[in-house]
Amino acid sequence: MSKHIDAIAGEIMGEMEKLLLERVYIAIIKEGTVLYASSALDKHIELLKLFNITEFQQLRNLDHAFPLSGTNLAIFKLDDLLVALYTKKGYQGQLLSFKTKVNKYLNDLRQAAVAPPPQYMEAEDRGQIRPKLTQTVSLTMGMSEDESAVLKLCDGNHSIREIIVKARVPRKNVVDIVRHFEKKGWLKLEYQGDVEIIPISIKKFPETAVRLGMISKKSYDINELCNGMNTVKDIARKLIISERELNRILKKMEKNKIIKMTLKIPEEEPVVPAEIREEVQVTPLVEAPNPELHIKPIMTANVSFTMGFDKNEEQVLKLLDGSHSIIDLYHVTQIPIIDIFGIIIKYEEKGWIRIPIDDFMHIVTLKEKLKSAFDTAELAAVYQKVAGKQVATSDTALETAISALEETPAADETLERENLQQRIQETLPLMPIAAQTKLIDKLIKLSAHSREGMLDRLINSESSNKFRVPATPAVPSIPQPAYVIPAPTAPPAPPPMPREPAPPAPTIPQPPPATPIPKLEPAAPPLPSQAGPIAPVIDETPLIKPSSIVELGPSSEPIIYPLPDDLISPKVLQSPLEKAPMPKLAPPPPLPPAAPAAPPTPPAPAKPRARTDLLSGSMAAEEDQISEVLNFIDSLLGIPEILYLALIDYGGTIFYQTTKEAELWDISKDTLKLIQNWQSQAPSVYLGDNIKYAVIKTEPNMLIATNVKGFGHIVTIPINEKLFILTKVNKEGDALLIADDVAIVAKQINEMFGTDQLI
Repeated sequence: MSKHIDAIAGEIMGEMEKLLLERVYIAIIKEGTVLYASSALDKHIELLKLFNITEFQQLRNLDHAFPLSGTNLAIFKLDDLLVALYTKKGYQGQLLSFKTKVNKYLNDLRQAAVAPPPQYMEAEDRGQIRPKLTQTVSLTMGMSEDESAVLKLCDGNHSIREIIVKARVPRKNVVDIVRHFEKKGWLKLEYQGDVEIIPISIKKFPETAVRLGMISKKSYDINELCNGMNTVKDIARKLIISERELNRILKKMEKNKIIKMTLKIPEEEPVVPAEIREEVQVTPLVEAPNPELHIKPIMTANVSFTMGFDKNEEQVLKLLDGSHSIIDLYHVTQIPIIDIFGIIIKYEEKGWIRIPIDDFMHIVTLKEKLKSAFDTAELAAVYQKVAGKQVATSDTALETAISALEETPAADETLERENLQQRIQETLPLMPIAAQTKLIDKLIKLSAHSREGMLDRLINSESSNKFRVPATPAVPSIPQPAYVIPAPTAPPAPPPMPREPAPPAPTIPQPPPATPIPKLEPAAPPLPSQAGPIAPVIDETPLIKPSSIVELGPSSEPIIYPLPDDLISPKVLQSPLEKAPMPKLAPPPPLPPAAPAAPPTPPAPAKPRARTDLLSGSMAAEEDQISEVLNFIDSLLGIPEILYLALIDYGGTIFYQTTKEAELWDISKDTLKLIQNWQSQAPSVYLGDNIKYAVIKTEPNMLIATNVKGFGHIVTIPINEKLFILTKVNKEGDALLIADDVAIVAKQINEMFGTDQLI
């Protein structure tokens, strides 16, 4: 008969401990499913499961890998099994000695992984042994991890088998620990149902005691057989007496403190005989329709329940030991499931609760689902409405809760897009359509709560003012130039003008003015309306003036040639409309002499005009592009955990920064040192008022550091080879999740907006 996986794991740990003289922990995983794992590997178990379904296939059989540098964790590939060994002391290379022992356990591991799990007898139903501590014991007073894990479960509510499963300690070790502390008087064994009792002699008598009448011959023989190996049935069979009479004598001997009674704990789990096992039908596992109801939250913080918790919170938090599912919590407390989820979400965000889930990729999805679906007033109202019509029994209430927890149909995406677009157009009417589409695509992927926060932050940001309609004070300034513009239309001088320039029309100077002609009429009206928002930009004024001068050229073509230097002077801008009618009176006399000198000059002024037009257009487009990028960066502040955000180049210059806090975080003196520490992978960095942040993850594409005094975390993500984003996260935020969000924004900025042109 093949060995059980627990027994094989215990043998491997014992063999490796003899070789290394260190405590060795083991995990055995197949196709992402944990077959066995020591409790010390809890913090690495998700990494091992992810490695098993990804990079594990690239290893050859009997090959090894070290997934974490600086950690004594080694992975071995045995066919399709992942065997991980871990030690807290020593060196990584020592774990490779396991390869010398692989052949000893390879066949057992193959059989245990392929064979169905053994069907245990119903001994746990017929009789259970439950150890219970009889005195308060400090679990940190020099105990091993196995002893601490076992004693933590010796509360009188867990059977031996439950302790083996939850503590993930081999059965033999559990029995030895229980027996050891039972002898010390720290715990006692309680039982329920049919169990085997073992009498143990605590007082020995010589043979002469029988002759002296100190003890009867029958009691003497019984005392000799009470060696801890024989049960009551064994003694009755050997002495050929009835169990009823034997129990009467044993009770008397126990009262006189000659023996003590204890329970038999089998060294190995009894299995069903072959003939019974054939009749057992194993039902296939079916995934629960609501997996959220079967998660088992774990309370990771040491909390004093005198801190002001309400009654429901106290009841739920006391039961979060990793052994109770949401359904169990409901049956025990009778608190509505919606309220239970609300309590779990509240304290999970504080870092007090950990939610273990076998599927690593669903952790973030579950957290978002709990936030957006189960903790909303609408769903709570629906639940209360439905639950109010049901009988107040646990079964019917649970069915109601399950129906309320079913996934509610999401709002139509098209309708949601229309609502977002309408809101953006009402508040930011000048935003380009392309920018609106990109913003809506980003918002539609978020939950309703996060979407509203991010959109409000974007609309209320200072950088969004350029997309708003100009304020009312700017309106009266528009009519003044508007009345001046129609003035040139009144004079009938334009008709006689084309008669005189008719002869030079076919000449060479005509092509250059043909290009700016379409800009003459449409460009004039927008100038007064755009002057409001563009006026504060420093670089805009020198670019507008040359372009406006170029537009005046075609209306007074003969005057341009003798006065090319005057085009650079800003004085011409003060009277652009008056010069159009003025040159008509004077040009006829100087036209003949100016004609021969004109041909060499036209190409020279034409080129700078074209350059200024292109420069002004590119600068305006670049300004819009930069503003769009900054608006997109500001959207990150919609994440509640982010307090500060900065765009920094690798020279240490802060390109852009914004904050939610009362004062702007001054880190200008520390940015260059931060970049150097990042590149050198230093263990800590300093920012602000000499605040130290311990680095918890550093890579070329990511830096995450935290402050142990509660100042929060910092997350830096590169955009490209010139810029990176630095964010400050509050102490309640999950820096790793924030890093994922910032990395997505950085990638989209680099790909969609071309941030390499920002500098």
